[in-house]
Amino acid sequence: MGTTGWLLVAAASWIGVITCWNLALVPWFKAGPKRDIVFGIMFRIAQCHARWMARLTVQSPETCPTTRTPGPLLVIANHTTS
Repeated sequence: MGTTGWLLVAAASWIGVITCWNLALVPWFKAGPKRDIVFGIMFRIAQCHARWMARLTVQSPETCPTTRTPGPLLVIANHTTS
């Protein structure tokens, strides 16, 4: 394959990467709390850290609100730092 063939393969690969980014990842990132791409990326990184590294689990998800309207917040820590 000559230089032109490799350039066509590189261009097609780049178009494929951009298409996957726009169709799959951007909506997933924008599904975060603020509907912003930068905040969504940080939210997803924190979410993955909480689930996999800290092993965070929700005991009763039926009591969690499904809307994202502001309201009262109660934070309870199960340990203290020293």
